[in-house]
Amino acid sequence: MTLDRVAHALLLRRVRFALLNVAAVGSLIVFIIAPFVSHVADKADEIAVRAELLARLRVVADEATQARMNTGRLDDLYLPGSEERLASADLQATLKTVADEAGLHFLSVRGVRPNRPLAPGMVAVGFELEGPPAALRTALQNIETGRPMLFVTALTLRPARDGNEGALRAELTVQGAMRDSATTVPVMEPDR
Repeated sequence: MTLDRVAHALLLRRVRFALLNVAAVGSLIVFIIAPFVSHVADKADEIAVRAELLARLRVVADEATQARMNTGRLDDLYLPGSEERLASADLQATLKTVADEAGLHFLSVRGVRPNRPLAPGMVAVGFELEGPPAALRTALQNIETGRPMLFVTALTLRPARDGNEGALRAELTVQGAMRDSATTVPVMEPDR
C-alpha cells in the first residue's frame, strides 16, 4: 500500500506540475502573447490604411505639380512683347520658320490691318507661300497647332505663277495674341 500511495502521490505531483505548466503557458498566451499579436495586427492595419492614404496624396500632389507646370506654359501661347511692332516682327519670324520647315517658298510678308478691328492685344500678319499642296497642309497644321497660338483668319489658294505643275500659291492672314510682359505667368519647377 505504501507503494501505491507513493506512486499515487508521485502521479498527483506530476499531474499538478503538468496542470501548473499548462496554466502558466495558457496565462502567458492569454495575457501577454494574444494582446501583443492583436496590437501588432492593429498597427499593421493602421499602417496599410496610412500607406493607401499616402499613395492617394502622392497622386494628388503629382497632379498639382503637373497643373503648376502647365500654368507656366501659358506664356508659350502668346506672342512675346508688349508692343505691336515687336510682336508683329516675332510673328513674321515664326511664320518664316514654319514655311521653311515645311519646304515652302516664302514669297512675302507684311503687317496687315484686317477689315474688321482686331481685339486689343492681337497682331495680324499677311504672307504668301508657294509649294506643293501637302507642304501647304503641313504648314497650316503647324501654324494652327503650334505655339504661340495662331489663327489663320484668311486663306486664298491659286495655282503657282511660274507654271510649276501641282504647286499652289497661298495668301494667308494669320493672327496671334500678345501678352503684356507685366502679366506673364512664372514658370513653376517640379518639387523634388
